[in-house]
Amino acid sequence: MQQFQLRHGLRRNGVVSGATLKAMNVPAAQRFRQLASSAQRLAGYAFGFGDRYVVVNIPSASVEAVSGGQVARRYVAVVGDVKHPRRKSRRASAL
Repeated sequence: MQQFQLRHGLRRNGVVSGATLKAMNVPAAQRFRQLASSAQRLAGYAFGFGDRYVVVNIPSASVEAVSGGQVARRYVAVVGDVKHPRRKSRRASAL
């Protein structure tokens, strides 16, 4: 629940009430309209990427370095700061 609250900019307390409950109860049709509107807006942009660029995909927490139209490197994005350190994941400790 705290991850949901974090993704939606809500106070992270793990409790399903108030703003959290409201965010969870958005009807699928309304969410679809929001996504369709965003996709249509983005389709109208002509992004002038050069030969080398970086793509950050926030929902998937990934970063890709692109060179010559090919993904040269792929990374896992990690976000945090001194006040909110990230916990070590099982994947990170296995490496």
